Amino acid sequence: MVDLRVISFFRRKIALDEVRIEKPALHLRIDKEGKSNAPVPKTERPAGKPWREQIFDLSIRELRLKQGMLLINDVSVPLAAEGGEFTFALDFHATQAGKESYEGTASWKKMKLAARRYLPFASDWRLKFTLGRESLEVNEFAWKLPHSELKAGARLASFAKPEWSFHYQGTLSLDDLRSLLRKPHSPHCRACWRPWTMKIFR
Repeated sequence: MVDLRVISFFRRKIALDEVRIEKPALHLRIDKEGKSNAPVPKTERPAGKPWREQIFDLSIRELRLKQGMLLINDVSVPLAAEGGEFTFALDFHATQAGKESYEGTASWKKMKLAARRYLPFASDWRLKFTLGRESLEVNEFAWKLPHSELKAGARLASFAKPEWSFHYQGTLSLDDLRSLLRKPHSPHCRACWRPWTMKIFR
């Protein structure tokens, strides 16, 4: 079910009131040269000048996903969630020939994620990322639960040579884990992580 309200065709901004999607599937492929199946604007970039164009700007007041799947190359991630206000915006940015990238932002408020036997819980998150021809960077990821909060970022310098670097910080309350894991008699505790950086090589 979709209640559609187009704010502007020229700005490519679309607002949806309520969206329910069953078995959605999104497949993103990126080869070793950085080429992907993501959309690219057809307008030619002015010679010698940086260029930015918005591909789309989407907002949904209420969103529900059932039995969905996100596939990035050969990695699959199940999608089953519902929640309040959802936003997603994507820009195409070209500083010069061969330096094109996608810059995106996304957020979801009061999202409830269904994961196996765990109790669905509401949380807010926001994401900012940059997808280049040869690299991927999560500039910011913030996840907020009723009593906990996590902030993180990640960078993959080259698709041809997977080497991930991460940084994160946050606070975790066992009150949230008690609700999620259905363990009401677990002890009360609160832990904090200071800014931390790590790398993973393959």
